[in-house]
Amino acid sequence: MHVFNITLQSVVALLAIGVLGFWIIKQHIIPGNILQFLAVLAIEIALPCIVFSNIITQFSPSSSANWWHYPLYCWSSRQRSWC
Repeated sequence: MHVFNITLQSVVALLAIGVLGFWIIKQHIIPGNILQFLAVLAIEIALPCIVFSNIITQFSPSSSANWWHYPLYCWSSRQRSWC
């Protein structure tokens, strides 16, 4: 039940943000070029920073014995795609 409550809170928060964004667009409170800048800011800057800080603060090598496979996999997949 605890997981359900956390998930429900997250979904409600996302829906509230979506409704607020829809209302802002309908009321023309923020111009379209500012919305485009905010979208780029959120997706290309804020999201990677949040993911990185989450990994740094919650990573524990003792919880995953083969943690070193992940950077190697990422590096090898990038090498293959650039060739």
